[in-house]
Formats: sequence, C-alpha cells, structure tokens
Amino acid sequence: MILDLKNLRERKGLTREEMVITLNLFWQEEHPDGKPKFTQDRLLRLEKEPEKISLEELGLIIRVFGVTFDQLLQPKIGRLAAPEVEDNWNYMVDLVTGFDQELAKAPDFVREQYGPELARLRSSIGRKGRIAFVGRPDSGKSRTINTLLGEEVLPVGWTPVTSAFILLKSMHERPEYMDFHTVYVAKEGEGEQWNPDYFADGYYCREWQLDMGGYDLIKEYGTHGGGAEAKNAGAIVVYVDSPFLDNCDLLDLPGFGQGPDGDEDVGIDDIYNSRDTVLSQRASRLADAFVYLSIANSFLYGEDLAMVQAMVKILPTLENKNNNKLEPFGNLFLVASQAMTVNHGDRGELEKICDKGAARLWPLLKLHPALAEKIVDSGGWEYTEAALRKRFFTSEMDSEDLTKEFYKELADFVSMLPQLMLGQATERIAEYFAVLSKQYEGRIKEKELQLCQTEKEFHTKLEQLYEERAKREESICRIREVRARIEKELQETRQNCRKIYDKVLNAGHVTEVLEENNYGKNKKDLLDLVTVLTGELEKCLTESMGENSRGILQELDEILDDMGGSGGRETFYRGVTGQPNGGALTNLPSQDTADYRFWKGIVGAAGMALVFSIVHVMSVALAGVLGYGGTWRQLIGNRFVKEFESKQVLDKLVRHSEKYWEDTLAALDEGVAKMEEELEKTHLTKQELCEEYIRDKQALEYFSNFGGRFWLWQPGDGWGIKIG
Repeated sequence: MILDLKNLRERKGLTREEMVITLNLFWQEEHPDGKPKFTQDRLLRLEKEPEKISLEELGLIIRVFGVTFDQLLQPKIGRLAAPEVEDNWNYMVDLVTGFDQELAKAPDFVREQYGPELARLRSSIGRKGRIAFVGRPDSGKSRTINTLLGEEVLPVGWTPVTSAFILLKSMHERPEYMDFHTVYVAKEGEGEQWNPDYFADGYYCREWQLDMGGYDLIKEYGTHGGGAEAKNAGAIVVYVDSPFLDNCDLLDLPGFGQGPDGDEDVGIDDIYNSRDTVLSQRASRLADAFVYLSIANSFLYGEDLAMVQAMVKILPTLENKNNNKLEPFGNLFLVASQAMTVNHGDRGELEKICDKGAARLWPLLKLHPALAEKIVDSGGWEYTEAALRKRFFTSEMDSEDLTKEFYKELADFVSMLPQLMLGQATERIAEYFAVLSKQYEGRIKEKELQLCQTEKEFHTKLEQLYEERAKREESICRIREVRARIEKELQETRQNCRKIYDKVLNAGHVTEVLEENNYGKNKKDLLDLVTVLTGELEKCLTESMGENSRGILQELDEILDDMGGSGGRETFYRGVTGQPNGGALTNLPSQDTADYRFWKGIVGAAGMALVFSIVHVMSVALAGVLGYGGTWRQLIGNRFVKEFESKQVLDKLVRHSEKYWEDTLAALDEGVAKMEEELEKTHLTKQELCEEYIRDKQALEYFSNFGGRFWLWQPGDGWGIKIG
C-alpha cells in the first residue's frame, strides 16, 4: 500500500495551492523562525511519488488534517459504499440567516431585555438534527458510522470501546476557535453538562474544554483504557469531511449495560452506576432519531428490548401526516446487525427474527400513555404493529444485499431531516413570538384605558391599575399555594412509589404474568417477563404522576384565567419555558394537558435510568431460577422479589420520581419570578406611563412582524423557508 495524498486533498475539498498554504501556516506556527515547508511543486511530486515523503512532512500532514497513517494508506473502509444523501441544509441556512436579520432590527430596549432568551432560541433553531446510534457493546455502532462517513474515524474492535459520547459534525461547521484541530473534548459536569447547541461559541466551549487536537484524541478519550474515565471526559466533538454530515449530526453513544471498565460480568450496582450507562442515558436525550443495533443471533431480548421500549417513549414526534411524508416511527431504525451470524445471512430466517422482534416489542408499547398521546401529535397517522415492523432492518458490513434496505431508508430520512427540523424550528419561533405578542397586546390595552385626557380620569384609571396589581399579587399567593401542593407530592413520593412497587413487583403478580402469557422456564421467555414487568411498573408510575400533575395544571390554569387580560399568563409562561426540564409544567405553554410532551416529561424523569436498573436486577434473578423444577413459577416470583429488595429498586424508583417534582418546583418558581419582575414596572406618573406605552407599541410591532415573517412553503422540488 502507498500513501494517497491526492485522495486526502480532494476529501478535504482543497486545491493544491490551498493545501500548501494550510500546511505552511501550521508549520510556521510551530517554527516561527523557519522557512515554509511545502511548495506546490513539492506537493505535486509527493502525490505522484509518495514514497519520497519524509517523516517530518508526514508528521505535519497527520497533525494538520487530523488523520492517522492507516487512514492515509486506506482512506475508504469496508466493501460497502456510503449511501448518497441529498443536501437540503440550505433551507435551514436560509431560516437562520432570516432570523439573524430580524434580530438585527430589534430596538435597543428589546435587545437588552430579551437578549438572552433570543440567543437561546437562535441556538435551538439553528442546529442540525441528531441521529444517535445506540446498542450493547460490540453491536456494530462505530463500524456502521465509519461506513456512513466513508472513512475509519471511530475506533472499532471486538471489545467495548466507546466510553464518552461522540458527536460527529461536518468539517464545514468547524468553528474558528478550533484553528486546524479536528477534535474537541469537553469535560463531564456533575449537574450541568456541556451543551452541544453552543458548539460554535468559542468562549463557552473554552470554559468546558478538556483537550483539543487531532483524531488520535478519539482513541485517548473515547475508548476504555484510553484515559477518558480518569480525565473526566464527557463529550467528544469530531469534525469530519463527509457528505453524509451535510444534513445531520451523528451521535455514537457508549455501549450501555457494562461495568466501569467495559466488563459485563459485574454486579447490578456497578452496571447501573457505570459512566457508560449514565452517559448513554444522558446523551440519548440529545437525539432526534435513533438507530438501535442488536446482534441478529440474539436480536431484541432482555436489556435490548427494554432499552428500545424506553427510547420509543422519548422519541421526538417528527412525523405529521399533514405537513411531511415521514411515516409512523420514521425516525426509529431497529437493526439486526451482524446478519451473517444467522444461518450465513439467510433472508428468510432474518425476516422471521424481525417479525418476532416486532411482536415482542409492540405489546409493550401500545398501551402506554406516551404512544397514545403521540398519535394525537402525528396529524392523523395510525400506529400499529405493522407500522412498527416496517422500522426493522438487517445489516452486515460486507453484504450489500443484507444492508441496502437499511441504507436506503436511512439516506431518505437524512435527506428529509432538514425539512423536519425546519418545521420544528418555525413552530418554536411562532409559539415564542405569539406568547410575547399576546403579552404586549394586553399591556397596551391596559395603558390605553389609563391614558385619558384629564388628570382626574387618569387618576381614576391609575386606581384601576393598582387594583390589577393587587389581583396579580393575589394570584401569586394562590400559585404559592399550588407550590405547597407540589411540595406535598414530593414529600409523599416514597409512599406513592411503595404502592406502585407492591402492586407490580410482588411474587403473586409475577406468577400471574407467567401464566397469562404462557411463559416457559427458558431464558428468552423469562427475559420477555422482565420487559413486561418493567413496562407495567413504568406505566403505573406515569399514570399516577400524570393524574396528580393534571390536577395541579388545572388549578394553575384557573388562577391564570382569573387574572383576565393583565398578561400574567404569558409572563408566567415565559418563566416556565426558560427551564430545561419543566416536570409537570413541560407542556404548559401549549395549554394542552394531553400533549405528548407531558408524558415525555414524566418518562424523562423516571423512565430510562429506571429501566436500566429494573432490567438488570431481573436479569440477575434469572440465574437463580432456570434450574428449578416443580413449582417453578412461584420460585421465580419469590426470587425476583428478593432481588428487588436486595438491590434497592424502590429507592431508585423514588429518586427518579422525586426529580420530576423537583423540576416542577423549579419551573413554577421561575414563572412566579417573572410575574414579580413585571409587578415592579407599575408606573406612578402619566409621563412614565406614556413612555412605557410608546415602548410597548414598538415592542409589539417588532414581535408581531418577527413571528409573521416566517412560514413554510413547498415548491415542486423540495422544502424551503420564505421570509416575507
């Protein structure tokens, strides 16, 4: 094999002159007193006769372009070509450009008051959709990603390797602060985590920076034994020159369910508390789509099935029959990887395996409230087992026949993703500015009533203003009473969880489930039992918390209604929506307590981490029951209950439920803080009121124009954004 420098240059999108300039700039940074290292003639000679390259020149190329020696020798991997993706990201570029243009028109006082909120909105709408690759260790995540990228960027092997979540982005998005580097490593925080939405913010990222350099850092920080655990690395951002990343970002999540050092043969508490499991749970919430890989010869059992069940419940609803062509579960890909392990890739056998996987998963999903609410969000799609089955695929790195359907569906989805993100972004813009506009309409109406021709009339209206202030203060007091109700829910969490725990996780109920489903004593049936019980536990938890949450939301809604047109509702909403996790208030701005986001808020607090815990406990219990005969059902029930108690499952259930109510309290407090802030703006003179009235009119004109300038249009050849 010989070095292929021409291929490297073309993959980086550089002319020979541009590559020489890039290399010399880097060289002179390292050697300020030295002469330029390369000329165009020298580079041309090395492209034609690469065997004449010096070690010094080779080292410079590797450092500048973040490649390895092996990648220069063999830039393309595997026998399968990466699927071609239609680049539609320009639609989102148009949206962000238009948004920035409108921001520039903001009056100074609006920019001063709403600057941080508008900056957060700008970051949320400007990002690419993220596709997360999830699965157990050695399921083929990194190898699949490498094939899609067209080069071997991520380390692969037959041992668990990924230990920090890896975010792969297009080289075209590499921010200025990265200079010539291709890899950024962020620290792992204890509470707050590095936010990938702010990847281009140099000041923010330097605060979180652990390291920066070339592709060699992926192995150092992203593999077990490479140092990520000791060095406290939480995220790795890798910039890659790949057409596949024109429309999307990719997330490679740690293999879940292994111990601190990649060892699967460890105790439940080691697995539950391992960095990999925690990181995988955390990073999965960044995703807009999931590719779940499970090895074909043991496809979708036990922990795999439970993990997919939890993922579907937090899966963003991108499909809407009225607005796009994405079908039900269209952002979910369930892949039977290493398909050759099943009778040398026999398609008939693989189809049966996928059929059975869908048949096992569907009963766990169809009765859950999250899926029922998802149907409402989807604009008319029907969610059925047949629709779910269409999301099952096979994959084998060396077989086009076994992988082409998966690649085609994934490429079609990635091509459509900018359209889907565009729809979500415009909805967020419309919702945000509609809330602000309504708030200012109320403020203006109040001031128009107060600004009368005579001083006598003015003072009469001023008295009404004080009455409004008193009404607002009364409402704040009533909201604080609601807060006390939430605190009570928090205090009673253990008692409520105990009732659910005793209802589902008792020996008698385990025996009933075994009998009702005609489960046998084999491992596969008992793993199905594991996921059924986990689903029942989570369903009972979300329904119980949901019932209590609805009562709280209804009471809040009545309080906000009683304030009439004083703008208090919109002010309260602004505070709530500023919180990353709203708990029971997650869906409040839509005023729709049946919204899917409501259930997502509950599942987000108590779902995925809990699933990991319960499934592992139950899996451990299997070892003690498979050998029993006779009254084996009772023995299974008793053994499971014993494991539940010894592994403190109830404590884990309580901890995640408490987090939900704590998030609710934080959101409520922020909403009240915004209302109190508005109260301080009561004016005591007619002149001050007039000045505020003029500013309110300017703000309303700006907010209404801003929100009204963005809407979707659908030309014959694709989707775009129109700015009027």
